[in-house]
Amino acid sequence: MSATTRTVSRRGFIGGALAVAGAWPLATGAAAADAAPVHAAGGYRSLTSSEAPLVEALVNALCPADALTPDGVTSGLAAFVDTYLAGMVESVTPGHPALFRAGLSAAADACRARLGMPFHELSATDARQFLRDLAAGAVDADFPLQSWASDVVDPLLKQACFSGQVYDRFGSRMFIKLFG
Repeated sequence: MSATTRTVSRRGFIGGALAVAGAWPLATGAAAADAAPVHAAGGYRSLTSSEAPLVEALVNALCPADALTPDGVTSGLAAFVDTYLAGMVESVTPGHPALFRAGLSAAADACRARLGMPFHELSATDARQFLRDLAAGAVDADFPLQSWASDVVDPLLKQACFSGQVYDRFGSRMFIKLFG
C-alpha cells in the first residue's frame, strides 16, 4: 500500500465522519449558539434554502434527463432526500442526516474553493466532472468526501431510485438502466 493510500473500514469511516460532522459547525465558524434557525426551503420538509439547490444540482448531475428518464429532481430523487433528512424514511445509508448534511456542506465549500463558484451554478458537464473527481478522491477537503460519496450518497440515491414514491410512479422500471 502506498503512503497516500489507506483503507478505511465502514465503522472507522462512520466514526470519523460523525466526529467531523459534529465539529463541522465550529470549524466553519457557525457555532450552534450563533446559528440562525434553519427553515426548510419552499416545497421541502427539511432541505434548507442553501441545501435545496445543492441537492437538486447533485441529483440532476447524477441522473440527467435523457430519452428514457426525466432528470433527478423530476424523478423525485431530491424529494426522497428531503424525506430522508426529515426523518420520515428509514435509510440503508450509514450514519444519519447530520452526516449527509455535513458532507453536502463540505462538498459545496470544496467546489467553491476549487472552481470559484457554487456547485449548483456549474454547467452540467462541470458538475459531473466535479462529482467524478470527488468520488475519485481528487478533491481536497477537511472532510472525507470520497467516502461520503460512496458510503452515504450512493446508497441513499440507489434507495431513492427504487423507493415506492419514485419507482412506482414510473411503472417500476425507470432506473433499471442505471443499476441493472
